[in-house]
Amino acid sequence: MIKLQDTNLIIEEKPAFTLVGIVKDFAYERCFQDIPLYWREFLSNPEKPVRGEYGVCINKDNCMRYMIADVYNPHQTLFAFHEVVSFEAGLWAMFSATGPLPEVLQEVTDFVWKKWVPGNREYEVADNRSIEFYPHTVRDSEYTHSEIWLPISKKRT
Repeated sequence: MIKLQDTNLIIEEKPAFTLVGIVKDFAYERCFQDIPLYWREFLSNPEKPVRGEYGVCINKDNCMRYMIADVYNPHQTLFAFHEVVSFEAGLWAMFSATGPLPEVLQEVTDFVWKKWVPGNREYEVADNRSIEFYPHTVRDSEYTHSEIWLPISKKRT
């Protein structure tokens, strides 16, 4: 584990995996305001279509495609509102975020994209998607642990 400005970073090889969830598109300039509202709406629904262990950010040309998701089980029933995304085996940078949501996750996101990615001499972003991981799906505590996972590859020299 490498300590980076109050953010723990782990770089690890992960096997291929697939997530399933519900998706909504957001304007980039409104993501920090609108995605927490999407989560609030999701969490207030007593009949959740997924548990919400992951948030998947898919960067598109004109918007952020955001998925509230879980690990896909090939035996589960999928409905028309479900979308499935698969990730190849590869290297991931995983940044830890502990504190109140969404503030702490947004601070770590800023750190990742404004400091770590542009300043990193060893790794580069390997995909147009990143993941928020919520190992504990309860989000009403001031002290919540979450992570940002970024697919990376070694820079070619």
